[in-house]
Amino acid sequence: MRYSLFTFTLYCLCVTTANAQWYSSETNNNFIHNDASAKKAIWSLYDSLQYGKPFATLALRYSQDPTSYRDGGTAKPILINDLVKEFQDVVRQLHVGQLSRPFKHEYGYSIIQLLEREDDTCLFRSILLRTD
Repeated sequence: MRYSLFTFTLYCLCVTTANAQWYSSETNNNFIHNDASAKKAIWSLYDSLQYGKPFATLALRYSQDPTSYRDGGTAKPILINDLVKEFQDVVRQLHVGQLSRPFKHEYGYSIIQLLEREDDTCLFRSILLRTD
């Protein structure tokens, strides 16, 4: 009995990138957190990033941004003024390569990493947890 339980557990833990993409596309955008659970989860993800977990892996698995999670959280270049106010404020404070602390905005909670900024345009990757 122990062997079959161990085998089942090991099987469940072996997730390939293809499986993660399928699982992510099937589940990420169907779940909406309440404010408390989103806040707790986003801080947990932030801690994971601080301990060296790859941003793209966490974004693929957890981000609920339908436009970028499949690309590891990387959004297309955008005008800073086209972002919601909270994103604008955070992007303007970050240096290239820097990771933001979790912050709240009208769609939920996010963490962003600024990849490029030139004049009024920026490129970043993000993890979004939507709230109700």
